[in-house]
Amino acid sequence: SHLINGLPAGTIAKLVERLSQVKSVQQPYATFGGKPEESDALYYRRVSERLRHKHRAITLWDYEHLVLQEFPQVYKVKCLNHTLDKEYVSPGCVTLIVIPDTINKTVYDIYQPRLSKGKLNKIREYLSELNSMHVTLDVANPDYEEVTIELAVKFYAGYDDNTYKKQLNEDLIRFLSPWAFEESREIKFGVILYRSSLIHYIEKLNYVDYIEDVRIFKGKELQSRNCLPSTPRSILVSAKVHEVKLATNKCQQESSFETEETCQL
Repeated sequence: SHLINGLPAGTIAKLVERLSQVKSVQQPYATFGGKPEESDALYYRRVSERLRHKHRAITLWDYEHLVLQEFPQVYKVKCLNHTLDKEYVSPGCVTLIVIPDTINKTVYDIYQPRLSKGKLNKIREYLSELNSMHVTLDVANPDYEEVTIELAVKFYAGYDDNTYKKQLNEDLIRFLSPWAFEESREIKFGVILYRSSLIHYIEKLNYVDYIEDVRIFKGKELQSRNCLPSTPRSILVSAKVHEVKLATNKCQQESSFETEETCQL
């Protein structure tokens, strides 16, 4: 049963039969490459997909499901037709954007998961044998676009400013890249960051009194209202650090003296 998700790092701590030549055993990474026995549901799905694509890559659906079946370390595939590199009007070209599976896996950057160049080449070689010789095929990782939030915030009385500035930064990262914290959340293409949704999320935090001067940056470019991915292969992700400042009360009550009314005849 452990072959489904693999063994977490540190599970294996000693040998079954002790050897005097071996001082200690360490497992720094989770296990990988295991394949459990195929269940009835998986068998039915595999056969149904095989009857549909007939082990040939013709439609977008064929490309995507052939990769998911052959490479279990791939979590999601997006097939772009008439696309090559940054050109989106290229007849005869097909580009596959792949996202690796990050659950119980050792990933270099959980916020921007990528497959190795060797794995991309294996996927390309596998599909090149199943599609037409007239198709120019490319397999690539997504273009991750970092989003930075800049705002001024006022915390409720009794909350330490430095502590909750760090907490707000972590909550912003959790809102923009939820898959890095929750295994049930998936990485999605084409997700738009709405400024109103961001403000509503921050204002609902139990330690935030009010916020002001909320600005959204994609890279170094200031977004006027909502933040959209630049291309069909782009995914919005959170920056590691956001600009959180303390709001200063700009409203100063000025003392006003009313002039004494005089009787006008």
